[in-house]
Amino acid sequence: MRVLIEGELQIAVHDAIRAWKFDGPSHGLSPCMKAVDFVVDLQDRYLYIEIENLQRKTADAESAAEYLRRLEHGNIEEVLKYKFRDSFLYE
Repeated sequence: MRVLIEGELQIAVHDAIRAWKFDGPSHGLSPCMKAVDFVVDLQDRYLYIEIENLQRKTADAESAAEYLRRLEHGNIEEVLKYKFRDSFLYE
């Protein structure tokens, strides 16, 4: 079992061949590329995991409204697809 840690959150991953924190100073991506927080290598698939801290994102009214607007209108998918694509291409 591997444990992934992001802030106070811990995620236990069973049956992983490999699981690692991908987003950070050592990921090696070009500065213009986006990265997911974690990559998990399972026997038959990869998992690309992005953790969002909603408490931090909604700390002030303006950012809360903007984040909720992005969720409601599907714009958050635009951000996530680039993080997945760039991480996948790099790996």
